[in-house]
Amino acid sequence: MKIKDGFIKTEIADKIVAIPVGANTVDFSGVVVLNETAAFLWDLMQTDTDKQALLKAVLSEYETDEESALSDIDAFLQNLRDKDFLCE
Repeated sequence: MKIKDGFIKTEIADKIVAIPVGANTVDFSGVVVLNETAAFLWDLMQTDTDKQALLKAVLSEYETDEESALSDIDAFLQNLRDKDFLCE
């Protein structure tokens, strides 16, 4: 899975957000506000990856437990699915 082409991460008014660009703005489904961890995951998902690789990266980067990390990753992935930003 990875972020679909045509979506970018940018900063708007001191917030990091993911937005559609180009042809994707026609079917605009909303911005995704990214916290630090979500921005980290977004960057990892610029190339094809899987949930286990995301989990490993989060556990390596942040002081958190596996259960919390998985819960956060699942919530982030669902948000991307809901906005149709994810290519699986």
